[in-house]
Amino acid sequence: MLDLSRCKFYDVIEVPILSTGSVLQEGMCLVSALESGEDTVNHSGGGVEVFAGFSINCQKSPVEIPLVEEFTIPDTAVDADRYIQLSKTTVVKNGANDHKIHIELTAGTEQTEAGAIADGSYVCSDTGKVTFHTAQKGLGITVTYKYSPTALELQATVWEGGINIDSAVVFGKIGVIKPPCIIYTSEYNPKRDWANATSIKTADDGQLDDQNGAGTAITGARVIHVPDADNPYLGIEII
Repeated sequence: MLDLSRCKFYDVIEVPILSTGSVLQEGMCLVSALESGEDTVNHSGGGVEVFAGFSINCQKSPVEIPLVEEFTIPDTAVDADRYIQLSKTTVVKNGANDHKIHIELTAGTEQTEAGAIADGSYVCSDTGKVTFHTAQKGLGITVTYKYSPTALELQATVWEGGINIDSAVVFGKIGVIKPPCIIYTSEYNPKRDWANATSIKTADDGQLDDQNGAGTAITGARVIHVPDADNPYLGIEII
């Protein structure tokens, strides 16, 4: 998903999608691939690849939405637990004890998701209950996470184009935003400390990652907005 009110781009071209690939979301990181001698694109895979741009198609609805919330960890335990409840109860999960969530203390120290509560570690449920160790009581935290929106929420909060045939499906093509550009996208790894990113890399499933990822660094890219409670999109500039 793109925040078009903040994006700035000058060149959008329509490119065929790789026959074995897929571009399911707007704002995805795209990479180039030759097929039968012709240029095509696919969502990035997080390996050695050639960055092509970002997908744009207003008829595609997001399946994951980022959100940033701020809390103070309770001083006292409730029902034997010291926890906060995220406002969204459909937190996206990568695997066991691995949700698409990043928690950082106001002082700047990152916390780690784990299977058991410990000093510096928390437990996150699929429904957004995050439980902390007593050593973190009373501390302020910033939580960045992704959740699955409901159909009703999308209708109420996310602008959608008119009901029509999706040309990307019919013709197997997608709009590609080319650099130079300023992009505010939801398609990023929320587990990273974007305030301290030294590079921006391609990642699996069309996401963006920081220098810790295994993908290919995007030449000329830098972070210009760290997701926060006022604007949960990642802002990047590519020159």
